[in-house]
Amino acid sequence: MKSILVTGGNGQLGTELQRCAWPEGYEVVAIDVADLDLTDTTAIAAKVAERPWAAVINGAAYTAVDKAESDVVTAWAVNAMAPAAFGEACARANIPLVQVSTDYVFAGDKQGAWEVDDPVAPLGVYGASKLGGELAVRT
Repeated sequence: MKSILVTGGNGQLGTELQRCAWPEGYEVVAIDVADLDLTDTTAIAAKVAERPWAAVINGAAYTAVDKAESDVVTAWAVNAMAPAAFGEACARANIPLVQVSTDYVFAGDKQGAWEVDDPVAPLGVYGASKLGGELAVRT
């Protein structure tokens, strides 16, 4: 059985990923904040090294958009530094990583759907920290 690690297991995305019909031979191992402190990059590296994951899907995030304006350090730790740690650990172990982002990385002034290559221009800490996570994973 191949295991896919999904963070944010109790959130909307994590819940939906657990409901998906995965190919035969794959299982989703969903974890949440009680299982892994996303502000602890050493714990993130240990979780990735725990077993030979088929993939990691980072669906966890600090999503309190308004609160992020005053809780900047935690928002950046969870939304940027944690993805950086997942990226490094997954690259080291040769494990595919899916980093989930948000439309808050854009300015919000476009009519129609956002495209992957649209210019980014976050308007607040939440969007900026999520963009930081995207950039860290790409790096």
